Amino acid sequence: MDQSFTLFPELPPELRQEIWRISLTQEWEYSSFKRVGRQIKLVGRINQSVPKACREARDIMKSALTEVEAKWSTKYHHGGLFHGWINFDRHLFFLRDTEANFHLMKDILEKGMLERIQHIVINPHGYWHLFMTVRALQKWCTSLRTIVVVAPWLDRTLVDTPDQVNPYEDWGPLFHTSPTELNIAPLLSAIDAQKPNNIYKKAWDQEKLEKTLVGFPNGTPLLFMRTRNDLRLPKVKTSAFFPLTPNQIQ
Repeated sequence: MDQSFTLFPELPPELRQEIWRISLTQEWEYSSFKRVGRQIKLVGRINQSVPKACREARDIMKSALTEVEAKWSTKYHHGGLFHGWINFDRHLFFLRDTEANFHLMKDILEKGMLERIQHIVINPHGYWHLFMTVRALQKWCTSLRTIVVVAPWLDRTLVDTPDQVNPYEDWGPLFHTSPTELNIAPLLSAIDAQKPNNIYKKAWDQEKLEKTLVGFPNGTPLLFMRTRNDLRLPKVKTSAFFPLTPNQIQ
């Protein structure tokens, strides 16, 4: 933690605690689930520095965030879930679809994780995978408020049906190792503003998907539609005379 503000301990306790609470709950975090050996871990951007600052910060963390405890799974023998503290109100989780992540989602479901998720990004392989995944989320994610659908076929307005496959499209994962490879700041700002700004509504059956979303137990989640290009990091022009600075390196 930055020690330059030496007068921080002299502030009134109520003000110090409010500063800690803002530091812990205002920033967005985002992650994907990754199986490592017999454990399921979060990979992405997770704030772990503030709770380590002092006892007061840890006490505020326990009141502001939700603890996720490790539990052993005897059914699938996959081991424990990560142990940590999550602000579900401002945490964006990444999954692909029920076919690619079925066993992973079942494990997370058993450990009581899916029912707490409020914001999720799905990357379905096709139109059929999209609806199957949405129906699964409807059953498992009872607290869901935001669904972000990222698919390369959203902007294919020139084809007759979204099921037509273009062999030159990239159907792989959104990222290779972590969501930090993506430029999701504009998406997080849109979620904060509650403005989907969807420009792909005419690319496929928007009405059918909206009817599917109505059945969620926590109310209809807000739908955001994006393509891979929308989340791509901007390219930084460089030259031999003006190399990248440390702040420009992602």
